Amino acid sequence: MRSATVLWKWATARPTTGKAERSRDNNRKAGGLPPPAFVCGKENMLHADHTALQILGHTMIAFLFLYRCFTAMPRFAEHAGRLAKKHVPFPDLSLAIGFGMMLVGGASILFDFYSPIGACLLIVFTMLANVLYHDFWNHHDDLAERNRALYVFCNNTAVMGGLVLVATL
Repeated sequence: MRSATVLWKWATARPTTGKAERSRDNNRKAGGLPPPAFVCGKENMLHADHTALQILGHTMIAFLFLYRCFTAMPRFAEHAGRLAKKHVPFPDLSLAIGFGMMLVGGASILFDFYSPIGACLLIVFTMLANVLYHDFWNHHDDLAERNRALYVFCNNTAVMGGLVLVATL
């Protein structure tokens, strides 16, 4: 039991104030601009101020988007065809932009490089995917397809909740 308590404290402990944070404070006192890694009063890269569990959460969310992007790219024509069937304008361009959003947002969260911006990109992508691709409300004839689309829609909504947490941490 004691080892579990020690492990929990380690996983949730915040790092102590480091050299980078002192450097930022000294720059402010001197009237200079903060280095590029500091935006909105906190370090914005390489998980400097996150616990081990937060880093694990970032990695898991980034993995989801990066993995899905890399596995969907080889079937680009198939996905573009589905978007065209749903009357999405410029399906090839729309799909390429979606892949770009997944790559940039996923990498941003994985490396904690402006991760709030990356999370917002992925929230927008996921909302668009839900509305354009997983539109369960338009599947009146095929109950199995409607249930599948509803299931994915609900999962994507939960993922957006995780992205909101990433954007605010």
